[in-house]
Amino acid sequence: MANELMDPLLSAWRKTPEGRRVHGDAFMSEYVMPLVYEPGESWMYSVSIDWAGKLVEHANGGVALETYMQQDITFHLEKKALVKQRRIEMTSRVPESGLLIPQSWSPYFAPERVNHASGGSGLWGSAPEFLKVLTSILRDDGKLLASGIVMEMFKSQLSPASKNSCIVILKFTHGNAAFEFTWGLGGKRKKGSLAWGGYPNLFWWIDPEAGVAGLYASHLLPTDDKESTDLLDEFEKDLYKQAQAL
Repeated sequence: MANELMDPLLSAWRKTPEGRRVHGDAFMSEYVMPLVYEPGESWMYSVSIDWAGKLVEHANGGVALETYMQQDITFHLEKKALVKQRRIEMTSRVPESGLLIPQSWSPYFAPERVNHASGGSGLWGSAPEFLKVLTSILRDDGKLLASGIVMEMFKSQLSPASKNSCIVILKFTHGNAAFEFTWGLGGKRKKGSLAWGGYPNLFWWIDPEAGVAGLYASHLLPTDDKESTDLLDEFEKDLYKQAQAL
């Protein structure tokens, strides 16, 4: 699977009669699409997590994904309305001048009103709430995930071909060679850490060896804005200095 915004073949297919065909519901119409490669042959940003959300619904008797998450995720906070009220528009930094300007729309933004629950990009929350997720996984406390699942998350899961394409894509989209490393970074996260990020300069990691989970959250474009990544670097170094001093 792939995200059609990042795959030219799928983008072209979406404009064909078959690509525009309406299926039984909004989810199926949006996420039923051809495979761009066989599983294990490559890697791409995709809609696989959205399909995982659909599997959660089926595994729980057809309950809506949103209902399941609100009822069964133990640290869910009933502050959804407050979070939405505090939502701010995206901001872009002009590289030449450093000027910050509002940016009200992007194809990557999730709309406020949707017609189906999205397992891949449908959650509303605050930075402190997201940090609770990271902390739960770091502590392996069983509140969110069973211990066996947490152990699997920290194992390499990609085939050699998928790993190579993943590194190429992440270097191209994020400009970050650290994605390729399988060892620790001096003064920062250690080998075996789990990390990912988000489009508007969002970065998080979980480091079991050091007992550290970190989150750098912003609402700023372009992706990998230099001032943001420089600040992330200093933040991470300082966090590990404080952790070592404990």
